[in-house]
Amino acid sequence: MPPTKSPPTPLYWTAMPRFRIGCSGWTYPHWAGPFYPADLAERDWFPFYAKAFNTVEVNATFYRFPTEAMVQAWARKGPPGFLFTLKAFRGITHLRKFRNTEALVRRFYAVATKLGDKLGGVLFQLPPTLRFDRDLLRRVVDQLDPRYPTTLEFRHRTWFVEDVVHRLRERGIAMCIVSAPDLPEFVVATANHAFVRFHGRDRWYAYRYAEEELHEWAERLRGLPVDTVFAYFNNDAYGWAPQNARRLVELLGEGPSPRRDHGGRGGQEADQGHGEGIGGRVERTEVGEPPGGSAHRG
Repeated sequence: MPPTKSPPTPLYWTAMPRFRIGCSGWTYPHWAGPFYPADLAERDWFPFYAKAFNTVEVNATFYRFPTEAMVQAWARKGPPGFLFTLKAFRGITHLRKFRNTEALVRRFYAVATKLGDKLGGVLFQLPPTLRFDRDLLRRVVDQLDPRYPTTLEFRHRTWFVEDVVHRLRERGIAMCIVSAPDLPEFVVATANHAFVRFHGRDRWYAYRYAEEELHEWAERLRGLPVDTVFAYFNNDAYGWAPQNARRLVELLGEGPSPRRDHGGRGGQEADQGHGEGIGGRVERTEVGEPPGGSAHRG
């Protein structure tokens, strides 16, 4: 693909809130009580979630390549103005590591477009075993399509360098800003949008962000020179993700107001009604971990 230094902002973003704040999934049984009303049926979790937040990151598509039917079902359930970010299939990023994956990447984008005006973007995450390598970076970036809001997340600290920033900025690909143990909080803008993932500063997924930390992050997000900021809380243990996300929405003063009333119908997976196609995790929680604390995370 030819280099694109300034990809156009999608038309369906122009009248949208600048800040898109949400969580990495919505189907967490341990959120019943801390976030969802305890008596709320699982099929009504997504409508409830969508009244509190204006976006969601779908990690199920990392574990299972999405079908058009699944994606179109999500599009129908999302209220007007709601955006879905899809995490790219692990066969691309973790198994093949972008080797001979050009057709698979194009296919993933094609399926993602079935969300229509509810497509927030696509997130590609490199595994933590991959260190910075210029040839690998070239191979990855050449396969990404900046016509769609695309983000690249790194899990090894060697990637957080100016060479990577320069290359991504040339292509209009967002470098994921991460809050996670042993990774730098490298706050940078390399595209028309910025993308933040809150995994937990000191502990993966089982970390509750304090009030002063959220104030600090709100100021950082306000200062980003981009059109749209996506921020997703992945610290799902004990319902901390929606709690922290709600507070950040309040601090930024944008997004739908959190409500505790029951939503309408919805939330069922497109083809079977439950499980990995619904937008939450699919991995199992190991004995002795906090709720949602599996080591095999997105």
